[in-house]
Amino acid sequence: MIGSLLSARPRSLLLLCLIFVLQLARADLAVEITEPRQFGYVLGDKIERVFLVESAKNVQLNKEKLRLGRIDTWFSVVDIRDIGVSANKPKFSLTYQVINVPEAPSMVEIASRKVDVIADGKPAFVQIPKLLVTLAPLTPRLVSNRGGLENIQPDEDVGMISSVNAENRLQVYSLILILPFSLLLFCWMPWDKFFRTKNLPFNKGRREVLTILKLKQNNFEEKSLRIFHNALNKTFKKTIFVEEVREACEKIPSYIPLIEELEYFLRCSQKYFYSNESFKFTSEQKERFCRLMNKLALIEKGLV
Repeated sequence: MIGSLLSARPRSLLLLCLIFVLQLARADLAVEITEPRQFGYVLGDKIERVFLVESAKNVQLNKEKLRLGRIDTWFSVVDIRDIGVSANKPKFSLTYQVINVPEAPSMVEIASRKVDVIADGKPAFVQIPKLLVTLAPLTPRLVSNRGGLENIQPDEDVGMISSVNAENRLQVYSLILILPFSLLLFCWMPWDKFFRTKNLPFNKGRREVLTILKLKQNNFEEKSLRIFHNALNKTFKKTIFVEEVREACEKIPSYIPLIEELEYFLRCSQKYFYSNESFKFTSEQKERFCRLMNKLALIEKGLV
């Protein structure tokens, strides 16, 4: 019986040693973790956790067992990478991205995670502990001001659109439309009614004579000769008789070429108003009288 006990003990010790060796081979390595801030995360933000392996010097990621992707409702592992050595300790980065947010700001737990590595040529793993962070709902103001939302923001700013060419075209089209309308307005508007020139008795008399002639009124001679006398007297600022025409025109030389015409129609006026004979303009005399009034009006305006 004693012999059987002695023979069983080495087998038990051997089994215990084998289990211990396997546990050592798979034991988690001691790490020092640099945690990010634990508040203020929204949709699309990335959370990077950096850890240093302290219990081994030659550590590499076990790429065959790396697992990326969604880990729960809120987070997805997007990157695990070697970022060099710090203080002679292997340094690694584990990056999460927020893929969902609650309706109101809340504390959410990032679950602990095992990262498989090869330490000093042997399989091992690093145990990353859980971490509490605050997530907030997404608002339009955050979308427009956060830099971590590349997947839902345009790649480039649209920028300001120049309106110079459009403004220039509008100006050209406006000029093209305004010029013909301005010309038509200038030609059609009765400017003389809006801007009456003072002290132009012959121009006023000419319009009145043409109106009488157009309406074919009776007593053309009486009305037209009275208009003629009024205009003549206002122009020379006194009553003009036949004998005074030449002397009056010498004071206003522009009327000298019309002295004979003025004297002729003043004599016609004498015959009509002061003689017993009936006097009536012939069609030729009417035409001649109208021509005289036109010439007097042009001289009055300074156009002759």
